[in-house]
Amino acid sequence: MTETQRVMPETPDQVSTELLSDLLGSMHLSGVVLFSTVFREPWGLVSPAACELSKMLPFRTEHIIPFHIIAEGGCWLELGDQGPVWLEAGDAVLLPYGDIHVLHGREEAVNVPAGRLLPPPPWPDILRVEHGGGGGLTHIVCGFVQCDELLFHPLLRHLPALMHVSPGRVPDDEWLASTIRHTAQEASRADSGGAPCFPA
Repeated sequence: MTETQRVMPETPDQVSTELLSDLLGSMHLSGVVLFSTVFREPWGLVSPAACELSKMLPFRTEHIIPFHIIAEGGCWLELGDQGPVWLEAGDAVLLPYGDIHVLHGREEAVNVPAGRLLPPPPWPDILRVEHGGGGGLTHIVCGFVQCDELLFHPLLRHLPALMHVSPGRVPDDEWLASTIRHTAQEASRADSGGAPCFPA
């Protein structure tokens, strides 16, 4: 059995593009939760696995796809035993399997569990979360999309655990950022009857 590639290169081939498009296009997307997160150095955050996230977020399923879009600044993302990945403004990442991952700044800091930063629900359409010290700022749009069929989709085994694109540097990478935004908008329409809540 061939081992699944764990990180997709920044210029995905046509097969990978079609796989992701088919996967997202065929899934039943029934909801999205968006956070506007503002971190100041020093800071660190641990995002739990999808099964734990489902207990914190207003979803009725464990099948959740996290994604992050860096709006300003930059940070490191760490996933399992892989080396850290640097993210900067304009970058987008998608974690199809909802694995535990860490986001942190350049300065050394304690990695705080994400659940400690969330106020009690109900939340507004886009919840603003602030954390860290008084140093340099990083602004991240964090999203979580519900997908009931995620774990059972036959295409899932072909996707890496982390899909990272940098649209500002590699023109071909815009497909993933666009797909993430489209996925969030479609899920939002399913929840609100046609009014997308993803920020411009």
